[in-house]
Amino acid sequence: MASHRCRSAVPAQFGWPRTSLDAMSVDIGGVVLSPRTPRVIVPIMGRDLAAIAHEADLIAATDADLVEWRADCFDGLTSADAVQQTAGTIRRIVARPVIVTVRSAAEGGFFAGDADAYAAAVTSIGDSADAIDVELRHPLAEGLMRAAAVPVIASCHFPHGTPDEATMVALLQGAESTPAAIAKLAVLASSPADAAALLHATATCAAAATKPMITMAMGDHGVITRLIGHEFGSCATFATVAQASAPGQPSLARLRQAWAALDGYTCVDTVKP
Repeated sequence: MASHRCRSAVPAQFGWPRTSLDAMSVDIGGVVLSPRTPRVIVPIMGRDLAAIAHEADLIAATDADLVEWRADCFDGLTSADAVQQTAGTIRRIVARPVIVTVRSAAEGGFFAGDADAYAAAVTSIGDSADAIDVELRHPLAEGLMRAAAVPVIASCHFPHGTPDEATMVALLQGAESTPAAIAKLAVLASSPADAAALLHATATCAAAATKPMITMAMGDHGVITRLIGHEFGSCATFATVAQASAPGQPSLARLRQAWAALDGYTCVDTVKP
């Protein structure tokens, strides 16, 4: 296994103590997520089993840490058996933890059903995944989180812009107060200022966090948050092997290259399988 070790202190102005990192970790399928060892999640976006298996085969040959199956893209989403069988197939092929997500159209995904249909789709995943994503602002979110058989990522996505910093802080803190294991926030950055606000909100929450967070700004202006978000308290980022699931995701290879180039200047500690 190769790793990139921290050899320099993180400036105090980043706003959160290094000693808080150990509390901000969670195990998903044997992979620990923490800002100290940020992980890379790669998406699978295929519409049918053949396309999904092809993407899984590509990912299996890489050093990605975890996989997110975007089940909202799947034509068979209305069948619980098909969902569980497909999740099992992905896990078998990629041989690493799989997060299953049903992203609603309102939050930038392809699922257009109502609240009850969303709840049914999320519930159908059962324990066939290593973790599931539940949208924080969904009216049934609390119940879905409590009923989940696996760790939950409480997510909130703004695919059309960046809310003010106070709102971002409130959403992350609200997610932390739920039964979820991880809080996630993604916004669309329209300027460098938006990306900076996202990073500052992350650092503000990380200063007192008891659960790990995943944060990023989407779009071209947000790429920097995907590269150095862990320095502000984010425990993972997304990169691509096949299709991207959001704008601004770098390829897995380029992300690893960027982290290697920053080795010794940041506290990156990426563990490769």
